[in-house]
Amino acid sequence: MNFLFWFCYVVTSILALIFLYFFLVGLSDGSVGEKNRMLWILILSVFTGLLVGTIWLKNHDKKVLAVGLLSLPTILALFGMVYLLIFIIGKPDMR
Repeated sequence: MNFLFWFCYVVTSILALIFLYFFLVGLSDGSVGEKNRMLWILILSVFTGLLVGTIWLKNHDKKVLAVGLLSLPTILALFGMVYLLIFIIGKPDMR
């Protein structure tokens, strides 16, 4: 259970860093404006709450709940990586 928790935690952390990168790039080039800035802040706050909350749950002997919460973004990120690998390896004709 400990390995599964840390695997899910690392994958979710990488996903959160990707969102943070796109937010910071959007701030610098102006594509994150007044209309969608609060949406970005909400997304980043959810990731922060998820990562901090699951550490808190793990430390209070609720590892099953912590892994359950981390499993959804982990599964979605893994599906996204498989999707990208299909396009990288398959080289589809996009005409």
